[in-house]
Amino acid sequence: MTTNSLTALITGGTSGIGRAAANKLAQLGIHVIVVGAMRKRGEKTVRKSAQQEAKRDFISSDLRDASSAREVARRAVELGNHVDILINKRGPSVRADA
Repeated sequence: MTTNSLTALITGGTSGIGRAAANKLAQLGIHVIVVGAMRKRGEKTVRKSAQQEAKRDFISSDLRDASSAREVARRAVELGNHVDILINKRGPSVRADA
């Protein structure tokens, strides 16, 4: 496996298709930054693939508004210096009691 200088930011990357995309990109040696609202799930996602050589980071955010999106972008640049790939998998949250 070879690492490269690409960085991917994946919203909704803590489960389902987002997590699968994060795993595949990490296998390709791409630095993956996973964004999700559930801190424990995000940390588990990043930790679970620690055996892969690619760097992985987690940003906790619910991305409810423009301010939180700007904060995610700022943190992503801090962590990766740049973002080459954006996968916006974050979908609307639906509460069972709504």
